[in-house]
Amino acid sequence: QRSFRAGDIAESTYLSSKSIVENHLGTLFADLRIQEVNEDVIYAKLDHVQDLSSSTRRKIHQTLHRVLKFAKRKGIIGEDPMEHIRAPAQRNNKDRQMHCMTEVKARKFLDACDGRRLENIFGMKLVTAAREAEMLALQSHDILGGEEIWIRNTLSDSETGPEVKPSPKTAASYRKIPLNTVAQRLLRAEMLKRRSEGRENHQLLFSTSTGTFHRRQNLMRRHFRPIVQEL
Repeated sequence: QRSFRAGDIAESTYLSSKSIVENHLGTLFADLRIQEVNEDVIYAKLDHVQDLSSSTRRKIHQTLHRVLKFAKRKGIIGEDPMEHIRAPAQRNNKDRQMHCMTEVKARKFLDACDGRRLENIFGMKLVTAAREAEMLALQSHDILGGEEIWIRNTLSDSETGPEVKPSPKTAASYRKIPLNTVAQRLLRAEMLKRRSEGRENHQLLFSTSTGTFHRRQNLMRRHFRPIVQEL
């Protein structure tokens, strides 16, 4: 936490590491002192998380490595047993394969969204291919003449809740996306909805009815994925 406060890592990285410690490492190594953790112990403990996605397993590996490096630097342990343990592969059989929608399925998806409160968000995400964190960070001044949107922010988690950060994943993430006729129609519909809900003065383009942030995890898990699974 001290490193995070000093600005060494992003707040989202800190929160992710904190979650890994609380939900995985704390359970796996609860019965051991740190001086008892060696390569054999680590391999045995990591066998218990083989059913998790490779992404989560890699985060566990990275976080444990940080903990042990810190312990070595502070003289708590003599050697870091993680130094010679390779990180899990990028993907494993538990990971979902990426599937792209066909034009027919995309049209079915848009039809399935019709009438739902979040239809404009999902429609814009589909036709612009923007990440959900980028879509949810869009503000009124990112709409350029109704024909383009400017992607320059991302919605990031923090200890106090979601907040807009002016830093997408890479420099290439800063971009202007031209809107086709479908996207322009969805944008106009959202602007009308903003006025009808009395949130036209809020900066966020896509917000809750009270002008607050949507939570990315809830948006995808509770709304987006169930629609896709129905197709």
